[in-house]
Amino acid sequence: MNLSRKEVLPAQELGTEAGRIVSRKGSAGKILASLSGGVYFLTDDQEIFWVYPDSSPMHRRCIRTAFLPESCRFQPEQRFRIEPCLIRGDSFGVDLRGAKEWNPLLPEQVLPAASVKGNCEQLIKFLRCLNSRSGLSPLIPSLWLQGNQEFELSRATDIFFKIFPAIFEIAQACRERDLSGILEKGRGLIGLGPGLTPSGDDFMGGLLFSVSLLQKLYPEAFSRDPDRLTEFLTRAQSQTHPLSYVFLSDLASGHAPAPLGEIINFLLQGRDFERALSAAGQLLRFGHSTGGDMLAGMMAGMLMVSNRDFVGGQLAAPNSF
Repeated sequence: MNLSRKEVLPAQELGTEAGRIVSRKGSAGKILASLSGGVYFLTDDQEIFWVYPDSSPMHRRCIRTAFLPESCRFQPEQRFRIEPCLIRGDSFGVDLRGAKEWNPLLPEQVLPAASVKGNCEQLIKFLRCLNSRSGLSPLIPSLWLQGNQEFELSRATDIFFKIFPAIFEIAQACRERDLSGILEKGRGLIGLGPGLTPSGDDFMGGLLFSVSLLQKLYPEAFSRDPDRLTEFLTRAQSQTHPLSYVFLSDLASGHAPAPLGEIINFLLQGRDFERALSAAGQLLRFGHSTGGDMLAGMMAGMLMVSNRDFVGGQLAAPNSF
């Protein structure tokens, strides 16, 4: 079937994982979901990638175009196939020629822990002024007030009342660097919340993203236990939507939407505060609540550097992860 020019979208940026998936010429699959903010594709080999307009954040699985016109009529279950430099469906095409490869910029050198804690507190002051109602983000200041569970009930949604007791327990486990406790308590959050990426999943994903980077950048402070994490993720896969699991597993491996990466760059390096603020604004607009939930999880994970035993990048007898 021939496509009109208006039905073929030129790709602007191509995430590395999306690039790997669409390089398999002759592959095929179906549209997993079509939402106002993006279209999600599932190959017959069970690989997931997506197409976002340029108002949405980049990710290693993302192909970004200028916009998503209604004329393309993306429908769930609609089949597609991958041709040389083209993703083709019955009513749409994505032209991959000229797309620039996107790679995240993650920190390589980090500040001492005391400075990281100060950067976290600086960001939280901004978030309080922003007065965001996105997902679980209103909980962030309370998480950093030594377990103070007070927040404005007028801003609370139903999911708050279901999820926040467990979140404050997890936050305390973060302060104590009880990483096994974090995973144990986090199991109950998987699948909790509405939508394709429930709030509990997004919160745990953001938390595990920060843990992943802390392990990488402070290797003497945080030991690893990949078997325990694999067990957590394997169980999560059977409890939630495939799309949510992909976000969760990517975050646990240190791969995040671009704004989350820019925020943690500031926290760990102390550079580009204004860029971090801009990224926070974009993240809080991501999805119905996804961005706010991920940000709350990441800031909960950063409570690990708030512990007084964490000095100069060293921890006293850290638990393994």
